[in-house]
Amino acid sequence: MISRKKGCLDKLLLSSLLDHRRLPNERVRERYGWRWDVESDFCSIKDVLGAGVLVCRTPEMIIKELWTYLLGYNLIRLLACEAARVRGCEPRAISFRHTARLWSAWAMLGEELDERRWRLLLERIGQRRVRNRPGRREPRAIKRRPKPRSLLDLPRPLARCCCRAYERR
Repeated sequence: MISRKKGCLDKLLLSSLLDHRRLPNERVRERYGWRWDVESDFCSIKDVLGAGVLVCRTPEMIIKELWTYLLGYNLIRLLACEAARVRGCEPRAISFRHTARLWSAWAMLGEELDERRWRLLLERIGQRRVRNRPGRREPRAIKRRPKPRSLLDLPRPLARCCCRAYERR
């Protein structure tokens, strides 16, 4: 299927979905457009919540750590959905980062959330909107900057013995 959008280059979309009656080309094109939300969600989990580098060492604990990040993500999205309902807008129009920061700041205050304060929090969350970004394109490049240290490529006890190899160059 060739995707044609006014003002954009033509794209050829290949899909393994072969039943054209159940999933016509328009629906495949629509679902392809949803990928931006999925990529934004992964970025939110990695950047905003700090799941870019996992710290657990065993597979079982890594799975628990991932589930913890996913739980946090879903709770923040739920809070954004509630703020969107109060403000009368789409949940995706509410900034994830802003919601996470406000909730974190509110939790650090340690104040009780009564009805008035809950409404105030939702109003504040709903103030920061993200603009509509249909067809947005981002460059495929690594943003993480190189560190001034070399990578640890030996077991830590062995590296302690020959730590001169890891000194700043």
